Amino acid sequence: PIFPVVTFEPLIKVMGKTLADAWIDPRLMYDALYAGWETFGFDGFEIPVWGYKKRDWVEEDGILYLLNEDGSKKYYFTDPNQNPVKVDRTKRVMSYEEILGRPIKTCDELLAEGNFEQARELVSKIDGRAFLTGHSADQTFNSLVGCRGAENALMDPFDEPELVHRAFEHFTLQSIEKAKAFKEIGMDGIYIGDAWSSCSCISPD
Repeated sequence: PIFPVVTFEPLIKVMGKTLADAWIDPRLMYDALYAGWETFGFDGFEIPVWGYKKRDWVEEDGILYLLNEDGSKKYYFTDPNQNPVKVDRTKRVMSYEEILGRPIKTCDELLAEGNFEQARELVSKIDGRAFLTGHSADQTFNSLVGCRGAENALMDPFDEPELVHRAFEHFTLQSIEKAKAFKEIGMDGIYIGDAWSSCSCISPD
């Protein structure tokens, strides 16, 4: 069986669209997965949650900007076929107090937000013709890097091992609720994985 770990980025071109098109309208990301499956005949693939709301944008001097809800610039594209770049690239490092203080959203709360609806529609459209997994890979270092930045996340296990472990438990509990939500919308399985935990970043020693 062929089960590629593939996202919308390479598949959006199957539809004759650009990455900018998909970032403006996340619904195209799900359409790209379907188009890729139809074109290449995967036996299965993973489905992340990208959201569903179309984003506001503006073009200035030939550069496309995606906007925050308040109208400020959030991302920009130097080319429509490139992924967006953050306008403010300074990384705010979260404290462990902030990380552990974030509420864990339940399965029902996640579903009520509406972000899983596009994934649900794709599951219905596939209708059992492929093995589908929900992407819930947020248990350990992927999430820690997102909160603490790469350098801190790789040094914290030496400096703050107890806090790192507590954070991993917190991330895992949220990941479980996300997995439950995927089950509710009809996924066949759950995909987990963590690039930042791989041996290319952290040696077995």
